[in-house]
Amino acid sequence: MNTNTRVILAAAAAVLLFFLWYLVLHFPAMLCAVLAVLVYGAVYFLLNPRKKIGGKDVEDIQGGEYMAGLLDEGREDLRELEKLVPSVKDRKVQGSVARLVKTGQSILQWLENHPDSIGKSSRFLNYYLDTAVKLTKKYNEFDATGLNTPEVLEIHEKAADALAQLGPAFDAQYTKLLGGEMMDVSADITVLQNMIRMDSGTAEIHKNPESPAQPEEEPPQEDG
Repeated sequence: MNTNTRVILAAAAAVLLFFLWYLVLHFPAMLCAVLAVLVYGAVYFLLNPRKKIGGKDVEDIQGGEYMAGLLDEGREDLRELEKLVPSVKDRKVQGSVARLVKTGQSILQWLENHPDSIGKSSRFLNYYLDTAVKLTKKYNEFDATGLNTPEVLEIHEKAADALAQLGPAFDAQYTKLLGGEMMDVSADITVLQNMIRMDSGTAEIHKNPESPAQPEEEPPQEDG
């Protein structure tokens, strides 16, 4: 609900209640005005729930409104793409679209939990998802014509190939988002391996300590 709609609804509620209290219940005009202002604020607040991304208020995130808009747009495209899956008759193409939906859901879930990464995914949210929806719709439209002319068959095949090519593009986007996490895990593994080597070496030393040097025996002296 946009701001103008919230203002209109809140003002309408305040005005109606003002006249109810003043004309019907005969409350003092000043009291009715104060109550009307309170009603306006309450209705406006109730119609404007605080948006959150990753448990944080959108208002507390730099560029939060923009990021929330990107996520909303991505969710809408993904929902539409998911609805299109059953309508694709070709099993191979249907599998390509279903793969896009699955990877897209994983990416959106990651972005919701890591809002700092939303800005780096604007192309995916603005372009790739929208393009996937458009290509799937066009594929279905050409399929529904039932035409087998070379021109229709060619564009039909190109649309199917493009949907298949989007799969690796979605995977690359997801891998890019996971890059920082993978580096952290790799660093943790390296530290762990070094610690294990150090502890193993220390244990080996305690297990097989070096024998102390034995004093050399003096050769027996001959009797003179």
